[in-house]
Amino acid sequence: MSSDRSRYRRHGNPFTVVAPEKPDLLEIFNRDAPLALDVGFGKGQFTTELARSCPDWNIIGFEIREHFVNDLKERAIELKLSNLTAIQANVNLHLADLLPAD
Repeated sequence: MSSDRSRYRRHGNPFTVVAPEKPDLLEIFNRDAPLALDVGFGKGQFTTELARSCPDWNIIGFEIREHFVNDLKERAIELKLSNLTAIQANVNLHLADLLPAD
């Protein structure tokens, strides 16, 4: 591969992701609505389209890579998608502690 076509990809190490605090869903979304999860959303195209097409749902994207979480949060603000948020977490370890039991 030539140097002008080199590629750098930031990976997330799932073992270094610290468990986030349990989110207050009413505080985040300012409403009670059905909840949809997107686990490992990557660049977040699907998650964004889900939020656009389902405005009556609250959408949470979980991802281990912090830069993707930050990008999706910024996109939600730019597009005025108040039903969309992102959380950095390893769902294999943290999901049961992050969501209500129901």
